[in-house]
Order: sequence, then structure tokens, then C-alpha cells
Amino acid sequence: MSGLVIGTGPSEPPAKPALLAAGKRAPSRRSFVIPRLGALLWSLGLALLVLYLLFYLARVADLIAYPYDVDQGEGYDINSGWLLAQGRPIYTDNAEYPYYSSNYPPVFSLLLVPIVSHYGPLLGTGRALSAIAALLTAALVGLIVWEQTNNGPAGSTAALLYLGSNYVYHVTPLARVNALAALFALIGVYCCLRRAKRALSRGSVDGWLLGAVIAFLLAMFTKPTTIDAVAAGLLFLLARDLRAGLAAGAVVGALGLALLIGLDAAHDGQFWVNVVAGNVNPFLPEQAMRYYLNFLGLHGILVGLAGWQVSRTVRRGAWGPFELYWALALALAVSVGKWGAGESYFLAPIVASCVLAGTLLGQAVRWSSRRPRTLALLGALVLVQALLLGHGPIEGLAPGLWDRGIQAASLARYRDRADLDAAAQLVDHLRELEGPVLSEDPGYSLVAGKEVVGNATHLRNLHQSGFWRADGLLADVEQRRFRWVVLDAELYPEPVLEAVGRAYYLYDFFDVNGTRQLLFAPGEE
Repeated sequence: MSGLVIGTGPSEPPAKPALLAAGKRAPSRRSFVIPRLGALLWSLGLALLVLYLLFYLARVADLIAYPYDVDQGEGYDINSGWLLAQGRPIYTDNAEYPYYSSNYPPVFSLLLVPIVSHYGPLLGTGRALSAIAALLTAALVGLIVWEQTNNGPAGSTAALLYLGSNYVYHVTPLARVNALAALFALIGVYCCLRRAKRALSRGSVDGWLLGAVIAFLLAMFTKPTTIDAVAAGLLFLLARDLRAGLAAGAVVGALGLALLIGLDAAHDGQFWVNVVAGNVNPFLPEQAMRYYLNFLGLHGILVGLAGWQVSRTVRRGAWGPFELYWALALALAVSVGKWGAGESYFLAPIVASCVLAGTLLGQAVRWSSRRPRTLALLGALVLVQALLLGHGPIEGLAPGLWDRGIQAASLARYRDRADLDAAAQLVDHLRELEGPVLSEDPGYSLVAGKEVVGNATHLRNLHQSGFWRADGLLADVEQRRFRWVVLDAELYPEPVLEAVGRAYYLYDFFDVNGTRQLLFAPGEE
């Protein structure tokens, strides 16, 4: 009869499954569904991040082929490499013609020398160098997470979150120092992490410590704002191995000071004036607040995941250099409030957050059997974070999918044939007459084969700080030495702009890449 169990008495209960007999519960349907839901959400977020990678590569290729300025400072950074390739100094007295000096340390310019020596002063050379640095940074982020968690998807997600950031998409394919500085900073912190994990035998060469010292020096002499990474790495070493930390700190400090003094002495004091004093810009609290809110609005989940990982490691007493780097980078990003700063000041917090968030994801996979809801939550957060970073060709495909980065309008704009034609017409005008040109966007001068004269934003900073004598440039403008003057944002110091207004008249204008380039010709005496 149905319902009877053969071989048992009427009062004997049915036999239990083996798992229950052993004191364990049978897996519930939920224990299978929730982890798979988390994996599905994570996979969707990862797929969107792969799209961002493709957008990034397409943007890099487009920018390398585009010969004109996208960011006003690109031409200056390329010009510095071009001057070094010709054996000319890049730290000079701005009071003397051509009134040009670099306001960055020399590493980026030095790495450009062999490239521009072969290809010439093309903006694409610097853009290629920066893009390679950004791709290497992403690869190293992924490697670090994989080493920490032995989880490939977590490492891939961390790497792709870096390249998927709106800010990274905007600034790292440009011919600027920022991507290279972020790479060297990350290498230095990574070397500190590996140094702490490696047991050294007596008398062995400490390669990781040496690597950290070299990377930190390269980082600081690419862009001084990498001091957050240097401080994080050295403080971690001091906490874990006092002798190693003291040795590394002493070497970095001594060599850094020696290089600073040597460069300044070799350039008659102009290195300090241009790289240190010239970068002390006015601080605008409202600008800092605006950028922080925008950064957190776009990267809040990424930063929150990193903070979650920091809290876990601190509670366990197992914190490492990336926890310190994350905290210091978030704090020192307040320098984005300086006049002239931008999204690039958040590259360090993005790098550190990607490493920590990726580590959390990789470790969460181990918890999936015990804490399936956590994995589902993390998968959902990865997907939402990827959606918040919406940019590139997916803009407008769904509500909320648009690039909300502050500099998106100027740095992520797609150029059309009208932009190219207008820029070519402007360059043709610059070429048609012999003689120097004064241009706020130096890329046009480089394409026209003209010497770059002046460094508009840098001269403004020096003028406001009282470190620049304007007499020489003012006299050249008043005497109409320049065959053309090109302005768009009126970035030169006010006395120079006033002199241009007296001695030149508006000849024509050209709309390029969302800006109006104003071409001025000499007026009558």
C-alpha cells in the first residue's frame, strides 16, 4: 500500500536522509539560487566593464591620430620633451624669451625624448605613453588582487573598474604626466607589500625594497602629488619592519633632496621657482567640494567597497599599505581645490579603491557557501557601480546612462569633420607668415612648426605669486613681435591680455572641440 515503509513498525519514523542523519540540514533552494543570482549580477557588471575597456581603447586610438589639443596643457608637456631632445633646458627664467618653462618634474619629459626624437613633437606620442601607463596600471591592479585572493574574476573586475572610471577615461589618454605618476606610485606601494611578505635570508639583496625606493623617486619626480603613495608605503614598512622602513625612508629622503638640489643648481634656481613655487595656486574650497561630490557620486560604491575591506582588515589587525594609501589618497585629493586642478587628482583614490574592492570581492567568493546573501549583494553593487560610470557610446541608451564627470564636456567630446577643418584652417594661418606665434593652446604652434612661446596658466600662477617679471613679454606684445596671437579662455595674466587688446585686433575665430579659438592679428602702430 502506498504510504507504508517496508521493514518498519507502525510506530517507527521514516528513515532520514544521510545529511540529516549526520546532523546537517539539507541544502535549501535559496542556498543555490542566491549565489547564482550574485554571480549573474557580477557577470553583467563585468560585461559592462569590458565594454568600457573597448571604449577606452577606441578613444586612445582616436586621440593618438588627432593632432590638436584636447587639454590645454598637452602641448606644453610635449614641448618639454621636444626641448630636451634638442639638448635645451626646460627650467628657464620665464622673464626671458621664449618665456617658457615646464612646471612639472622631468621624468615624463625624459621618457618622451626617444619617442619625439623619432616621430617629432606630435601630441600622439605623449598620448600613447600615457595610455600605456594607464593600461599597465590596470594590469598591475588585477595582478595584486589575484595574488591576494587567487581569484581571477575579482582581479579582472578590479582592473576593469580602473579603466572604466569616467575620470580615467577622460584624463589618462591625454599627453599629460598623470597616468605615468599613478603607475609609479602603484609600483612603489606594491613593492612595499611584497617586501613585507618575503622573508629575507641573511646577506640577501632586498630587491623589493630597492624597487620601492626607485618607484617612489620616479613617482615624485613625475608629479609631486604622489607623496600620498610614498608616505603610505614608508609608514607601512616602518610599522612592519622598523629597520627596513628607516632605511627606505632615509634613502628616498636623501636621494630626493639631492635630486632637488642638483636640478635647482643646474638650472640657476629655476627648478624650484617653476616646479615648487609656481604650483602653489589659490585654493578654492567650493571647487574642492564640487569635485569631491562629483567623485563620490560616480565612484561611491567603489569607495564604499574599499572602505568595507579596510574596516575588515583593521579589525583583524592585518592592514597593509593599500589601506594606508586609500586613506591618505582620499585626504590629499583635497588639493583638487587648487585653481587649475581637475579630475586627475582623484587617480590615486581610484587606484587604491580598485585594489581593496577587488580584494573584498575575491575573498567574498570564499564566503559564498556560508554567506550567500553577501555575494549576491556584492554582485549587485558591481553592476550598479558599472552603471554609474556610464560613458562613451552607451550614453543615452537608458535613463541615467550619461557621463556625469565634471570635465566630460571638454575632455570626452567627440570631434567631427567641422572640428578638424576649423583646426586645419587655424594652423594654415599660423604657417602662412614667418615669425613667432603666441598661443594659449600650444598644440597648434607645434603642428604649425612654430616655437612654443609662453606657458599661459603657469605664467598666471607665477604672476599671482609674485615670481614673474612681465616686462619682456609685455614689450614683445606692445611692439607686435608676434605675427599671430591665439586665445580661447584668456588664461594669460591680466597685463598680457590687456597688452594684446591694445596692440592686436580680432582677425578671425574658429570653433574647435567645443571651444572658440580667437585669432588676433597685429594692429596699426
